[in-house]
Amino acid sequence: MNYSFPIRAATKDEAKTAIAAEFDEITATSAPADWSAPQAAADALIDALADNANLDVVATVSGEIIFLGDTVHHVTFAFSGILTDRD
Repeated sequence: MNYSFPIRAATKDEAKTAIAAEFDEITATSAPADWSAPQAAADALIDALADNANLDVVATVSGEIIFLGDTVHHVTFAFSGILTDRD
């Protein structure tokens, strides 16, 4: 199963919430899997960005989970995050 989604948020906390909502949507329509690792990775990478109340957080999260029967057999994860001017 592949996934990819962009988010844009005014704060780092809002960015984490947006990513969690995307993972919630994925888990509602996918085979059972533990999504806590990619969520934690995305949260940690967002935390690595500077704190700047004047800039938005823009990120793209993508990856793939392949199952072998009911078990996770293969996992990839990619994250791109940047602080950018507000529109």
